[in-house]
Amino acid sequence: MSENKTFRATVAFLIARDEAHEMAFAKALETLGVHWNKLLPIPKFDSSKYPEVKKLIDAGINREQYHFRLDVSLMDTIFSGPAPANDGTELVTLADPRRTSGRFFLMILRGSGFGWQEFGKMIRRTACAFLH
Repeated sequence: MSENKTFRATVAFLIARDEAHEMAFAKALETLGVHWNKLLPIPKFDSSKYPEVKKLIDAGINREQYHFRLDVSLMDTIFSGPAPANDGTELVTLADPRRTSGRFFLMILRGSGFGWQEFGKMIRRTACAFLH
């Protein structure tokens, strides 16, 4: 991974959230009666290699899903209870991200010495590099 701390913070956040989405799909398949773990084993990601990812996973954002709805959501009827990864963690559905989730990302970003303007420029440069 890059030595650029802002890039590392961004990728760390995306890795942690990707794991949350893996759990959401696995839990939905379980609800439908599909034995997904026999068909599609989820590889275990060793977050200890990347301290930025480990901080976010230790904060639990990899086991949270957000529905952002003003009215009632039924998401928690599926996304709750033991995580399909069978690692002893619990899945949680929230209306909005906990303040701590964003704070961990900001803490990592601030530790990089970059501000929001530099962060935006870095994201644009990275996106342009992928598009070309």
